[in-house]
Amino acid sequence: MNRNRILTLVLGILLLFTADLATALDPGFLVLAPDRGFLGNEEVRDLFAEFRKSAPKSVLAFATSEKTAQNLRLALDKLAGGKNADVVVLPLFFSEHEALYQKARKAMESINGPALRFARPFGASYLAEEILFDRVESLSSQPGQERLILVASGTESEEAASYLKEDLKPLLDRAVKKYGLGQGGDIVVIHDWSAPKEIRDAAFNTAVSRIVDSLAQFPRTLVVPFNFGKKLDSMMSDWNRVQRAIKAHDVTGPTNVVSATGHHKTRHDTHQAARQSKVAHNGDGILPHLNILYWLKQASASYLPLKRNDIGVILVAHGADYNWNETMREAIEPLRSEYITEDAFSMVDPATVERAVRRLEKRGVKAAVLVRIFSLEASFQEQTEYMLGLQRHQGGDGEHGGDHGGWPMRIRSGLLFHTLGGVEANPQLARSLVDRIREISRNPEKETVILLAHGVDDERQNDHWMSNLGTLAEYIRQNNGGRFRAIRYYAWREDWPEKREKAVKVIRSMVEEASKDGGIALIVPDRTNGRGPTDEFLEGLTYRHAEGFAPSQHFTDWLRSMIEKGISHLTDTTTR
Repeated sequence: MNRNRILTLVLGILLLFTADLATALDPGFLVLAPDRGFLGNEEVRDLFAEFRKSAPKSVLAFATSEKTAQNLRLALDKLAGGKNADVVVLPLFFSEHEALYQKARKAMESINGPALRFARPFGASYLAEEILFDRVESLSSQPGQERLILVASGTESEEAASYLKEDLKPLLDRAVKKYGLGQGGDIVVIHDWSAPKEIRDAAFNTAVSRIVDSLAQFPRTLVVPFNFGKKLDSMMSDWNRVQRAIKAHDVTGPTNVVSATGHHKTRHDTHQAARQSKVAHNGDGILPHLNILYWLKQASASYLPLKRNDIGVILVAHGADYNWNETMREAIEPLRSEYITEDAFSMVDPATVERAVRRLEKRGVKAAVLVRIFSLEASFQEQTEYMLGLQRHQGGDGEHGGDHGGWPMRIRSGLLFHTLGGVEANPQLARSLVDRIREISRNPEKETVILLAHGVDDERQNDHWMSNLGTLAEYIRQNNGGRFRAIRYYAWREDWPEKREKAVKVIRSMVEEASKDGGIALIVPDRTNGRGPTDEFLEGLTYRHAEGFAPSQHFTDWLRSMIEKGISHLTDTTTR
């Protein structure tokens, strides 16, 4: 074989490999939905049409009782054109245990063609849970007296129904906890129409009996359809059938069951009646709801390669008065030309952060890094992760001890999110502190450096912060700090009066000690910005005061490193 022929073969192999790699990095999307009948399917089609505007390389396929394999072949041929393409399936189901989803998975195993990857079903997302929260909030009026019942569907057997309940129970439990529903909750399951009629009817009757029993036993019951059940038209649907069956038992009397269609009432009147009756169910199903479109965008984005200009940055600093904010903006300004940024200065206030998210959406990004510009990594970390849908459970924070009411608003968006932050004892902060000390130092042999931090209420977290201060103090000693009379540090714990009072006494004594024999204290704040409460708490004492971390080149370098770390996380995750 001559040299030119070998070179041609190698180039051909490389071209094929490159083409396969490009395909793998740019998959198509198959939105898989259960057959819901005419109106239900039209709702899904409307949703898909909106999604396709942002993901043109996508198709919609319906799983049906009899022709699922045929429907999938047609959809995949349309998407992949018979080529060895990479396709991601986005299952518009609540659980992998739904019968039509199982049929679709089995059918796809027998189809020769593109490589398939499967996202988790819609029901596993925080956006599905937020729809449940919406429904409960619209119905609940006497939470201590209320019991919540979710009406699920889509299975063909009692075994599958039990698995479906397991998948939905965490969502039910969180809704009960969030809204303080004193009578707990339950899940009933009606089978898909693909199940044998005897089994389907038995499951339906059992579900209705459970609801009726709840009406008889508890002061008030909230019944929420939480499924992609059949909806042939506005009257012929699984949900209307459930409501008619409840009415037929006449447990609550003819005036207490609310019309699902609201034909003779406005939606406001219907919701008001639902709030006042023994059983509340206003007919709002899963579709239409914007959260499902958000889920499709988020799920698809997690499989697409993200470029740098696909990723925005949300910068969350504490925020204060005009001058504090402008100082922080000055510190951030050098990065504006490098990244697509939006500011959300607050203690991770959901409304403020959502404003930044919406602005980034308008700027066309697909993902966002949220950088928490606080002294500790733990500061507001749990709240932020919950708010962005990155974790399901809500806890306290590391800095101010509050929890924004226990259940802060979650931001509903099609963007992918990642959050990180916390200066801690970062070397860039240490270098900045050395620079700040040099700016105010006159005669080191007579000066005592005192590093002062905000501090926190929790003893363990405060000890952690004090450990950081110790690390920073040691860095200062090793970088010309040995010339100073002393280097000391403490935390104000300024938001907790009893602990603050003790801390102020300790710090004032440090300043007084530093002032002996012609000495002076150099107050150096371990703060992202500004001086803190020094002038108020040390009134009457003599000292010189440095500025906080920002603005400085070291702060800019630290912030850039955090942004780059966040971008790397998103790009690494989405090119799996």
